[in-house]
Amino acid sequence: HTQVWDRASVSGKVQYTNIRPYFGLINQVIDWKTPPVSLESSAAYRQKIGKDGMFKFFGNFNQTSFSLFNHDILDPSIKQQLDQNNYYRYGNGTYQQSLGANWSIRGGLSYSFNQNQLKLDGSPLSETEQGLHAKAVAEHSVSDQLEVRFGSEFYNRNYEATRYNSITGTNESLTFHEPISATFAEAEYYANNHFVVKAGGRLEANGLTNYTSLDPRVSLAYKPGKQGQFSFAYGTFRQSPQNQYVRIDNQLNPEKAEHFILNYQIITNRKTFRVETYYKKYDQLIKFENGNPTLLTNSGSGFAKGVEFFWRDNETIKNADYWISYSYLDTKRDYLNFPRVS
Repeated sequence: HTQVWDRASVSGKVQYTNIRPYFGLINQVIDWKTPPVSLESSAAYRQKIGKDGMFKFFGNFNQTSFSLFNHDILDPSIKQQLDQNNYYRYGNGTYQQSLGANWSIRGGLSYSFNQNQLKLDGSPLSETEQGLHAKAVAEHSVSDQLEVRFGSEFYNRNYEATRYNSITGTNESLTFHEPISATFAEAEYYANNHFVVKAGGRLEANGLTNYTSLDPRVSLAYKPGKQGQFSFAYGTFRQSPQNQYVRIDNQLNPEKAEHFILNYQIITNRKTFRVETYYKKYDQLIKFENGNPTLLTNSGSGFAKGVEFFWRDNETIKNADYWISYSYLDTKRDYLNFPRVS
């Protein structure tokens, strides 16, 4: 349902899904005890504030459950019951406001909750992650040719995994708390109608590992004629390892990727051609020491390189629209417990 007023609007949705009737008609390879059932709802609200301010809110709720039997590969008569319930909540609010002719600000706050409750033959397991994200950005038009943007953001993650130990009769848990703060800035310069350059950087500090990084990023765009454009982008990017590894060793550093991307694209009224080549270098990947999944290091590395072509045409053949794409990828990584680069 959607309701609109002069300066505001609100919309909402509720959805229930139960695929038991479908599974009753179509034979399933999976041995379901209870097919998936889900309940989802979402709501959105927008409100104009003042002359050009805008506030937005979005919220989402989802709950899913199912139960099935896992059969042993060697002896299918041996089976294990798996029950799972997932609970997901998400909400965010943003605000944007112009400050005069040359300045604008925008910011937002979001919260997420994701929990998986499992039972393996009646033995309970659970995994819970909560996240808070706050971000603020300011933009300034210095001139017709130069624009600058800068801001800060903060992430706060809390994670907990628990299981019941039937031998000791107690619950065991692994937890971590990861706060990440970052400051970023970039400048975009329009040299003329044919050339644009954007350069910036990101300074990030991880409160869990006390790891600080500075990552540069730059992109160039050159338009030699009226339609075609060359572009090049370089940047370094980082992300925390997956939860299943951080909960074992919370001093693991973020995994790093370094991107080099070269692109050419030409778009006419009814034709599009694009070719792109790239090289991505990976460092500080998670590696099992001596194949032991409880001894983790950041000694892994790898790369990915490739080329992509895309052609779309709805002009040459009357009443027809077709496109052709081709991708080539060559990638190798030395990570986790793989004995050699793969």
